[in-house]
Amino acid sequence: TDSEGRFGLEFVSIDPGTAVKIKVEKAALEVVNDYDLQRVIIGRKPLLRVYLADKGRLAQAQTELYNISKEALFAEKDAIIARLLGDKQESRAALAELERDLGVKIASPAAAIELLENKIENLEKRLPEFAQQLAEKNLDFASALYIQAYEHFKAGAIQQAIKVLDDAQLEQSYQDALSTVAEGKNLEKVGQELQEKGLLQIDQTVDSYELKAEAFNLLFQYRNALEVYQKIIQILEEVKGEEELELAAAYGEIGKIYQDLGEYANALLYKQKNTEIKEALLTEDDPSLASSYNNLAGIYQDLGEYEKALALQEKALAILETVLESNHLDIATSYNNLALIYQDLGDYKNALEAKEKDLLILEAVLESNHPDIAISYNNLALIYKDLGMYEKALAAQQKALAIREETLESNHPDIGTSY
Repeated sequence: TDSEGRFGLEFVSIDPGTAVKIKVEKAALEVVNDYDLQRVIIGRKPLLRVYLADKGRLAQAQTELYNISKEALFAEKDAIIARLLGDKQESRAALAELERDLGVKIASPAAAIELLENKIENLEKRLPEFAQQLAEKNLDFASALYIQAYEHFKAGAIQQAIKVLDDAQLEQSYQDALSTVAEGKNLEKVGQELQEKGLLQIDQTVDSYELKAEAFNLLFQYRNALEVYQKIIQILEEVKGEEELELAAAYGEIGKIYQDLGEYANALLYKQKNTEIKEALLTEDDPSLASSYNNLAGIYQDLGEYEKALALQEKALAILETVLESNHLDIATSYNNLALIYQDLGDYKNALEAKEKDLLILEAVLESNHPDIAISYNNLALIYKDLGMYEKALAAQQKALAIREETLESNHPDIGTSY
């Protein structure tokens, strides 16, 4: 590298525009943004940046950010529930705000609390992915605005983080970046550097919008999050074209929000866009493609198109079993999803087989009293019940209850569900 850490790679007899995989290794260090190296276009204009950290530091950062996000999510839920259970005027105001944010009519405070519990379960499943994305951001190349919001986020001040990421300032940053890129195209000597600077500013702006969208999600403000992601898509389509993995990710996030809002037709549209881009750019056995098939299957399931859901979930599972260890938790999740689809189809025999495979992996990998094992036993009990195998259903449900009573507060709703 040069004195600034820049390096160049020369490819002989390979045309510009070809995608290659880059591998970087350094003793005692790990690559933070490994996914960025999986598909690098020869001759690309933006610099390829390789972020390294001490081994184990990335996992530590992910855990910290996951815990912060989870704490903020549950604190917001508790605050909303407290308002719903408050005096009549406060309860009505909280109910109206929740209806606006979630885009649905809610009959009563009790119905609102039940809805919140369902929403928080779905959001909690997405927190590990968000924590990973946030941990992989290199603050050395982040904007001052992003860093300020990030510090508020780490302190659990979600509303303050949103306030810092002001729409007008972000839009101005984007326009400034476009101007820098345009200026760079008109200059010969320093033009390339100006274009790189402008593209970096655009990436910084997108990062800030993504942080803002996730902050809105943690506050259950889905409509606001949706508006932010639509802005992200506008930027990516203008600057990076229509076949970019970054654009695919944004389509996927919009699909998730529409799914949370119960707008399944819109969710399907964006999930299909996400999948089409990945199918065009990735190899057939890429785990990211499996994730898209899994998500698309979930939408078809919500729409009641169970045969399509089944075919996609089987494709996802086939990829995961090809590229992952046999006891990987992602494979367990795929078997669980497969079992749910079989249940929807009324095929309880295959549902049982898939659920048993899911449980086998969970028990091999997780602590014996892990909440996910309790959930798996609970679902297993339901399948046994559908099959008329009531003794086995009882035994499975008792195992679920025992784990929950050991690990949860005595008044936790999941214990009530087990009873």
